[in-house]
Amino acid sequence: MLLHHPLSETGQSPAPSSATSGFTLPDLLAVKEFNLVLHTGDEAALAKPVLGAHSIDIPNPTRWLPARWIVLTTGLSIRGAAKQRELVQELAGAGMAALGYAAGINTRNVPAALVDEARKLNFPVFTVPHATHVYLVIDYVRRSVLRNDPQFLQQIVDTHAYLTGSGALELADRLDEPMEQAILRRVGSLLNAQVGLLDALGSQTWLGEKALSQTSLNRLLNGKLDAPAEFAEEGSPVHALPIRRDNRHVGWLVVRWHDIAHENLLPLAWAAANLISFVYDTRSRASDAVAVLRAELFDRLLKGTGHLGDLSSELRQIGFTGMWECRVVLLGARSDHSDAAHAFQRALRHASIPFLLRSVQQSNAFFVQAELPQLLDLLRAVHGRAYVGRPVTAPSDLALSMHSAEFVMRATRDRDGAKGVAVWDELPMTAWMLSTQEADQSLDQARKLLEPLEAQPLVLEAVVAFLRCNLDVVAAARMIHLHPNSFRYRLSRAEDLLGAPLRQPSVVADLYAALVLIGQLEP
Repeated sequence: MLLHHPLSETGQSPAPSSATSGFTLPDLLAVKEFNLVLHTGDEAALAKPVLGAHSIDIPNPTRWLPARWIVLTTGLSIRGAAKQRELVQELAGAGMAALGYAAGINTRNVPAALVDEARKLNFPVFTVPHATHVYLVIDYVRRSVLRNDPQFLQQIVDTHAYLTGSGALELADRLDEPMEQAILRRVGSLLNAQVGLLDALGSQTWLGEKALSQTSLNRLLNGKLDAPAEFAEEGSPVHALPIRRDNRHVGWLVVRWHDIAHENLLPLAWAAANLISFVYDTRSRASDAVAVLRAELFDRLLKGTGHLGDLSSELRQIGFTGMWECRVVLLGARSDHSDAAHAFQRALRHASIPFLLRSVQQSNAFFVQAELPQLLDLLRAVHGRAYVGRPVTAPSDLALSMHSAEFVMRATRDRDGAKGVAVWDELPMTAWMLSTQEADQSLDQARKLLEPLEAQPLVLEAVVAFLRCNLDVVAAARMIHLHPNSFRYRLSRAEDLLGAPLRQPSVVADLYAALVLIGQLEP
């Protein structure tokens, strides 16, 4: 007779254990969501404490599991009545807590021979319905056992402290490696096992260890992605424990055990997997929060909003110290230089250089606290075009450095190809003077001067070529593919429009400055 939980064969509900007696099978059978079906086992058999649960489908499972564990099986390794009876005899003889049979995978119901042998030995057997995820049952048992075992819970807490202690943090920082890899180094030592990370796309990270075989990899990727898995490779047992980020499955912590008697260490491996999931979540949220703070501070400093004392306090959170040299760095168009911006961010973090960052128009704008030689070394290692503004000694002067960086970008972006570093300090004297003026007023003056020429584009083209070729008429005419006499005529038209000779020094200086400001000439 098959009786749904929480009923035993007597028709009475197996009483859940008290808080002091530990976790028992009736506690698990009482979980209505699992819809577990109890087949065998009297009150005394059900009252024995449960220390864990594990799904295993290999011969002689008690070689791998300690006593008082619930063994869960799909029946794939026990086809035939003889093997089914042998399994029950083995489990009962080894002091296992119970056998859970996952129905609907190998057979629709629990095999009759298995139930008959379990009834003879008074060994608890129950069914896990096909609709119930086995890994949820395992996880429930694991968490319940921890709640009822303060000593082991303290061990888990100590494990977390060991995995995330200052040594791990310092190691990760010194080796410039992700935090989860620093944790892996300690997990391997703690478990005496080979450990690795596998993402949901199949990319593996092992710290000098042999990666999973393609067969094992395919098994994981083609199975249930958010469920734990167990298999063997070259005679070694392997566990793959799910890792999640924001409640989404993103991969597995893979443990290849050196020690056959590893089951007592499995909860610690689960603790490590959960901790790596926590690291993923925390880093994602922390990174987003810091990015928002960097962009907000940049914007407030640029616009001159906010109390300077409050801003100074927030800047210290990012790492800014003292009142020494800071500069704005523009890294090209966002669509073309996103990789360069990411690489520059990594370089700044690795060098412990504080910075702010936000997108301004079509550029990635950084505000960096670093001396120029160090800054140039980092920028030259980045593939992309960078424009460095003037130095300022107070964060409140960010707008001055921003204006000069934008000037450098306008003045030099078409020069020397698409890559390289252009620095405000290296501008010619005239350009340097122009960059220190108020941008809007300077542009207004430039437009006013050039307005008569802009109304006649061919005349303006001739003036630009004339200045670009150092007032050489023949060279300038050749540049725009015009006969020298025709070119001279256009210059004379320009002189008429401007009301002054083009070779007069003040006129040349004014035109040069105006054309640099609007980006028609390089400094």
